[in-house]
Amino acid sequence: MSEPTKITVSEELGAAAGDPLARRAVVNRLRAEGHTVVTDPAHLAIQFLAADDAEDLLASRDFGAAVAMSMLALAGVTDGPLHDLWADMMFGKDGDEHQRIRRTVSKRFTPRAIERLRPTVEQIADDLVSRCEGEDPVDLWSRLSVPLVARAACAAVGFPDDDAERVTEAALRVGRAFGLLPADVVDDTAAAAEELVAYVDELIESDRVVDGSILADLLADDDVPLSASETRALAANLVFGGLESTAKAITSGIALLHDHREGWEALVADPATLAPTAAAETLRYFPPAPAVLRMATEDAECGGAQVPANTLAAASLDAVCRDPALFEDPDDFDVTRTPGRHFAFGAGPHYCLGANLALLAIEVAFATLATRHPRLELAAPSHSLPWVEDPFRGLVSLPVHLDPDPA
Repeated sequence: MSEPTKITVSEELGAAAGDPLARRAVVNRLRAEGHTVVTDPAHLAIQFLAADDAEDLLASRDFGAAVAMSMLALAGVTDGPLHDLWADMMFGKDGDEHQRIRRTVSKRFTPRAIERLRPTVEQIADDLVSRCEGEDPVDLWSRLSVPLVARAACAAVGFPDDDAERVTEAALRVGRAFGLLPADVVDDTAAAAEELVAYVDELIESDRVVDGSILADLLADDDVPLSASETRALAANLVFGGLESTAKAITSGIALLHDHREGWEALVADPATLAPTAAAETLRYFPPAPAVLRMATEDAECGGAQVPANTLAAASLDAVCRDPALFEDPDDFDVTRTPGRHFAFGAGPHYCLGANLALLAIEVAFATLATRHPRLELAAPSHSLPWVEDPFRGLVSLPVHLDPDPA
């Protein structure tokens, strides 16, 4: 563990909760001042800012990862389609139950397995960019980031590409439940969950699942240890789980590359080499999830701090991803940086199953734009664009000029 451990209480974090850029600045300052553990004024939650402590937290059996059900309960969702869908998904479970579901598909998400999808994802990206050409400006969020990530996930899971637009609309609404749902969207989020589940049922019954896909394999294997509802939930989860966060990483990454123009120029000069490192650096420098949450299942200890049972504990990714113990010049955005333990996908037994697919989508988006439109420019200053966190952080609109006037 990191030594010496310093514990501080910060009201600034709560004050900056609605502003992702301001909150990142507060966390980074606390880290730079040497604080490694931060509590809120009421001591109901605790954040770990050092990488070693974060790794201990995320690997510990004393902290449960299935906080999703508690978040739903806080929003008043204790039954119904959204509750039932969440309860059947792997991130709603811990321990052996979580591993039982995860093991059924983990081999399909190894780097080698995901690499087989590269030609498909590249074709999707080329198709989407071709449709944008001749338009000016182009919003990369709606025209490239979201449809690319959604279609890539659909291809992996086995949803027909023609259904991707329908699936995307419901998936984005369901994904709001990764955070604390505001009262005015609870009903619509539940309706979206019902729509997504109904779609998967309809797809299975119509025998339209794409051959050779994850869902096709699950349905064909009588020995898969999943119930019908768990299979359906897993298929839905694999599509919507990383949709918003990965799409935001693409738009945020393009903005970062243009705010650090030397990074964009380096990418243009050698996209094959630098697209993977630029994708990893984007996630390290500005992770879509500001924190990875755990709940103390009993009185526990981490980072030299005593954590009472039922206390919310978080690995603060803004701090951990910039820990100088892991990265030289951690506050620099450097697309040539060798990827390291940046924690953007978590760590431990709940490490994001779709990490390799997300990295592939981001990498392909960067390489496609750098290759086909090397003179791409932002159509508005990045600081004026809508940086939001609901619950994932990033840009939900990125107007660009694909081929700006040379003048």
